[in-house]
Amino acid sequence: MLKLIFLFFIICCSFNIIAGTKFSYQSVDTTITGTAKNAKWGAVVITDTGNTFYIDEKQEWEPEFLNTKIEVKGLLKKQTYTEKDVKDEDGNYSQGMIGTKKTLCKAQIKTIKK
Repeated sequence: MLKLIFLFFIICCSFNIIAGTKFSYQSVDTTITGTAKNAKWGAVVITDTGNTFYIDEKQEWEPEFLNTKIEVKGLLKKQTYTEKDVKDEDGNYSQGMIGTKKTLCKAQIKTIKK
């Protein structure tokens, strides 16, 4: 029984489910490079392969970073949104996204010299 409780605790610490949204955290540093852009949900880095990473607690880029090549190191948080997150019980859709939002927390940012 104790093993079952421990396993349940580990799973709950790894994934939280709130109204259809799944959250997962990686406790290792992740480093990405790309172009700094502003998006509706905040500051993002778009990689050369087209992946989008949000920067935690940053609503927009400072002018010296915007549209420049940068490197960002931080802890990766993934949030997966499902249709339940954007559709009410009457079938009406609200603004939002379906898919996985990747956010870098505790971000350390530096520009890349050409």
